[in-house]
Amino acid sequence: MRTLLLGSFLLCTFLLPAQEADYQIIRTPALSPDAQHVAFSYQGDIWLYPLPDGPARRLTIHQAYESHPRFSPAGDSIAFVSNRYGQKDLFVMPLHQGSPQRITFHPADDQLTDWTAQGQLLFTTERIHNQVEWDPEVYAVPAQGGTPQRILAAFGQMCFLANQGIIAVPI
Repeated sequence: MRTLLLGSFLLCTFLLPAQEADYQIIRTPALSPDAQHVAFSYQGDIWLYPLPDGPARRLTIHQAYESHPRFSPAGDSIAFVSNRYGQKDLFVMPLHQGSPQRITFHPADDQLTDWTAQGQLLFTTERIHNQVEWDPEVYAVPAQGGTPQRILAAFGQMCFLANQGIIAVPI
């Protein structure tokens, strides 16, 4: 009995680090509105995995780091963050064919958090109040491009849509 327990312990000791490493490679997953696909960041590119059994398909191929994919409400486009031009900007691309379109052009880093039902991208940034003690501001920009607008007087991170409106989590 003791040998069986020791063997189980050693097996778990060697297998768990390998499993944890696999989970750490896939980052920032997002589920499609119809729950048929998962988009995620892997090795700095955006990938699409059809559920339930794949295979995964690479959507972006670029030397920049791309992350935080988010599906449009209709599920036909994906927005993501990329540092292709130095800072983190928002990009949108069609799900099936097409190339990414750059949406934001500000030198401050933008962090994508969600889509609105009207097709705008919610994101946080430190464009105006860039202070060490302050949280980022919450902005929205049309997914087709345009001038971003600050939409909350409050500061916060990880904004998302809820039944009550837009919620930003203060840190």
